[in-house]
Amino acid sequence: MKKVLLGTTALIAGGLAAVPAMAADPIKIGVGGYMQQYFAAGHMGGITPGAFTVDYRTPTYYYEGEIWFIGQTKLDNGTTVGVRFELEGWTQGGQSANTADQVDEQYIFAFGDWGRIDFGGKDVAAYVMFYGAPSVLPGYGATQFNFSAGSATTTGANGAGHANARAIGVFAVDANKLTYYTPRFFGLQFGASYTPYMARGGFTNAAATCGFLGGAGNAQFCPNAQNAFVNGVSLSVNYVNKFGDLGVAVSFGWDHAAYDRGIVFSPNFRDYNAFGGGAQISYAGFTVGGSFGWDNNGLVSGNENLFWSAGLAYETGPWAVSFTYYGGSRRESIAALSGTGGAVGTDQMHLFIIGGTYAIGPGIKLAGGFYYEAASGQTQSERTDSWQFLIGTELRF
Repeated sequence: MKKVLLGTTALIAGGLAAVPAMAADPIKIGVGGYMQQYFAAGHMGGITPGAFTVDYRTPTYYYEGEIWFIGQTKLDNGTTVGVRFELEGWTQGGQSANTADQVDEQYIFAFGDWGRIDFGGKDVAAYVMFYGAPSVLPGYGATQFNFSAGSATTTGANGAGHANARAIGVFAVDANKLTYYTPRFFGLQFGASYTPYMARGGFTNAAATCGFLGGAGNAQFCPNAQNAFVNGVSLSVNYVNKFGDLGVAVSFGWDHAAYDRGIVFSPNFRDYNAFGGGAQISYAGFTVGGSFGWDNNGLVSGNENLFWSAGLAYETGPWAVSFTYYGGSRRESIAALSGTGGAVGTDQMHLFIIGGTYAIGPGIKLAGGFYYEAASGQTQSERTDSWQFLIGTELRF
């Protein structure tokens, strides 16, 4: 889930000529990626699904990582063309014999002084260009994160903190799409993505023949009336600039997708819409930022999410520390849409994260922190009072 925002450099280098161009050198693949690992101890609130009570053990150990295969070449006319594959750096399915390692993003790209194009399985423009509350703790944050907090959100019962509700542009995840970014003019940049088809689990009530979620989207024929979401559009704009030692970054995005209703359909679905914005201001090692957003989840009125965040970070030399807050709210008007163990009503979530890192070498960080999550709802499965102390590392290569 860790993403890298587009910078100015990649969009101002090179040029596009009207005549065919040959590459000066063939594309050569390099390897990059990261690994995040944590030891955690504390308390994680239990849940009560039906007549059974589930408690969770601590301490625990967990990790997440990716291996990136990236290659590019610069054509004689100045345009850079390349390809990127992201392999999950951990075993899907634990130690069983039926493991299924996967590639979650794969796309080709090209950039020059005319802008940048990404074509393939990648996140939409509104997510890539999004700014929000800062967090230095690897894998934990209010807008981008690899690790979830307490049990009410990880089990799906409490919908106030699910991935869609933390940042704009998460709906289409890694479905195949075409994205264009303009060059940055005086700090201002625009982005637009088009996703033909997306069958997001939990948002459809029938199995779509042309699935479109991270590697399942290579069918040539995509039937109509499959209770899926189609013709997804993501529009985004951000402003990034520096005034002496003062840095400013502001973003706003909007997502839309049509609901392609099937012959047998659920009346609970409708066209998907979401919007959100955020900002960061940095000065003398300090960064303060926050975000807000709204997401209708592609569901009937009365089942929307709101989210908001705020944070402060400070970095000096090899040291970095931060405090991050995330708040979310989810209305649920129909029992069938309230998640496993949920009920009709309003779920809420408040997450507080304190983190610090120390760089002991290039790409090598020691990390430590603490989080507290308070989630509320109508049932025990939606409520939690969870906290964890964290000690870990992040390696980037």
